[in-house]
Amino acid sequence: MNLDAIFSFLSQNETYAIIGVSKNKKKFGRMVYDQLHEKGYKVLAVNPTITDIDGEKVYSSLFEIPKSIKRVIILTPKTQSAEIVKQAIEVRMTHIWLQQMSDTPEAIALGKNSSAQFYYGNCIFMIAEPVTGMHKFHRSVKQFFGSFPKSII
Repeated sequence: MNLDAIFSFLSQNETYAIIGVSKNKKKFGRMVYDQLHEKGYKVLAVNPTITDIDGEKVYSSLFEIPKSIKRVIILTPKTQSAEIVKQAIEVRMTHIWLQQMSDTPEAIALGKNSSAQFYYGNCIFMIAEPVTGMHKFHRSVKQFFGSFPKSII
C-alpha cells in the first residue's frame, strides 16, 4: 500500500465507524475517537458494552450503524479482529483500516481477499494530519528506516 492510498482513506468528507472505543479516556480506542473528533473528522463510536460517550450515541455493532457509512477503523483486541473484519465485509464497508497491534494473519487475509480497500500495518495516528508528538517521531523513524509507505506522487 502506498502513502497516497493510505492518505486517501482519511477524508474530512467521510464518516468513520470506530470499533473499540471505550469510556476510559486512557484506552487507545478512546484516544483515537477523541483525537479524530478534535481534528474535525466525523466519527461514530462502536462498542457493544456502552450506549453513549459524552452524550453521543455508541452503536453496538456495524450492523446498527447507518448504511451510508462505508469506512471503518478497527481498534479491537486481536481475538476480535477477524470477526470484525468479517462483519465489515458483510455490511459492505468500502474502506477497512485494521490498526497495527489489532492485526492477525486471519484478519489480514480476510481483508486482503475482500473487495474493500484494506489498510493494515500502520498506526492511524501516524496518518491523521496533523501528526504531532510521539506519533510524528514514530513516523519519522519509520521513514528513516524505509518502513513507512512511500508516495507515488
